[in-house]
Amino acid sequence: MPVNKYQMLCELYDETLLQITATTENWQQFLRMAGQIYQVPFDEQILIYAQRPNARRIMTMQQWNERNYWIRKGTTGIAVFERPYNTRAIRYYFDQSDTYVGKNYTGADIAEFILTEPEKAYIVGNLRSKGQVKQSQSFAQAIQYTVREVAWETMNTYKSRLTEMLPQESNVVAEEQKRFVNLLQDSANYMLLSRLEPESINTASFMQQTNFTLVSHYHDRQSINTLGVCLSYTEKKVIQTLMTLQKQAQAKFAQTASISYSESEGNGKEQDQERKEEKELNDPKEQIYQEEGGQNNDSDHETDLSRSGRHTLPRSNSGEDPAGRTIRQSQTELSGKLSGDHLSEPANKRRTEQPSERDSAASGRNERSFDGTD
Repeated sequence: MPVNKYQMLCELYDETLLQITATTENWQQFLRMAGQIYQVPFDEQILIYAQRPNARRIMTMQQWNERNYWIRKGTTGIAVFERPYNTRAIRYYFDQSDTYVGKNYTGADIAEFILTEPEKAYIVGNLRSKGQVKQSQSFAQAIQYTVREVAWETMNTYKSRLTEMLPQESNVVAEEQKRFVNLLQDSANYMLLSRLEPESINTASFMQQTNFTLVSHYHDRQSINTLGVCLSYTEKKVIQTLMTLQKQAQAKFAQTASISYSESEGNGKEQDQERKEEKELNDPKEQIYQEEGGQNNDSDHETDLSRSGRHTLPRSNSGEDPAGRTIRQSQTELSGKLSGDHLSEPANKRRTEQPSERDSAASGRNERSFDGTD
């Protein structure tokens, strides 16, 4: 990579670094963009802001290709420093707006951290149960509490770097440290809420608690870099905490849904049984069946038919009806002669009934059997 191009990128970085802290408006605009690309380090956020301030989802060309997205022809990449820095090399990011899905491909879903309203409510309730937020506090206030806890952890993590940045006079170190952590907390709150709950950062109560004028105290490369590194670290730690709580919320919601489904299924079976019992109670034939001891035989069916206005033909002692046809004595005999295949055949294709011995002797021919032969 030519040295002059790398040098141009260094100059762009220095210029943008001083620009974002020149006014409170510039700082807020940078925070809104940085909140969308929290995954990348602070120096890359600066260069992305300088070249593509509206970027939202950025990856390298290889990362996009692995997800079946291709870079549009003629697109200019977003240049950032390659690591390690001593290589003096440049690599490129591309925003999702620079891509398209290849023909006959399906683009993979691009993961994006967002929180639903039930998940926000769960997070607030979780912190409330631990006594970390009050009963009346909102999601925005829960975020502020979490940021405050993480900010002091950040101060300890970068203690040596902060010592180099802060004045050496002992009487002003405490004041300078307080000013720094206040700006860190306000900036992290603004970054996170601009992503997770944008409407909350425009409220009067939020802005009254926020003091971005302190950013004007940091106007050299070392102090701004230190602020930016601490800010990036804080945001990532808070989002990791929120992601953990989000997974807990999703697991709880899934368990509750499973229990509700099981209860609903059980209630449905009970209702079906109740309807069945009610139907049996209201069925006159079923009442007769129960009164006569539950015996289910041919005489019962004949009695039922007689009651309903139909009359069975009298049987002879030989078991034949008046027309001379043999009457089957039980349902078992019928089941033994007809298979399921015969029962399911159309009427015009079914085999005729096997005649009685007397009919067979009379005809002597043109018989059709049930074994599939004519």
